[in-house]
This record gives sequence, structure tokens and C-alpha cells, in this order.
Amino acid sequence: MPDKDFPFSTVRITPPIDGTCKICASKHPAEFPHNRFSLYYMMRFRREHGRLPTAEDAMKHCGEETRRMIHYVLTGEDAQ
Repeated sequence: MPDKDFPFSTVRITPPIDGTCKICASKHPAEFPHNRFSLYYMMRFRREHGRLPTAEDAMKHCGEETRRMIHYVLTGEDAQ
């Protein structure tokens, strides 16, 4: 079967199940970053912003303490 291009806007996925984050469809504490690798989050974010989410996008709602902790976990460096 040959590959076919189709508009991104025609792709549909089901909403998150109960007990998961309504933004990224993953299970995480509300103060933690969204799962930027979640297909649901990537599609939702791309539809809203025209690009894929970054780690910064996923942490935008987090407090400063959480952002510093995640930065350290990802890079091994203290956040400035």
C-alpha cells in the first residue's frame, strides 16, 4: 500500500481517561511537568501552537522549585 499524505487536522485521538492529566493524558502530580512525549500532548500542542512541545513548554505551569529540580535531573547542572 503506497504512503499517502493527509492533513494533520484530520487525525483524531480519544480524550484522556479518568485519573490522567487532561492536558497530556499521562498520570502525574499536577505540579509536575506534562509528558511531552505523550502522543496526545504532542498532537494537542501542535494543533494549538503549530509546533511540537519542548521540555520548557511541558514545564510552563510548574513552580520555580519544580522547574529547578527538573532542569537538574535533565542536565545535571544547577539552574541559574
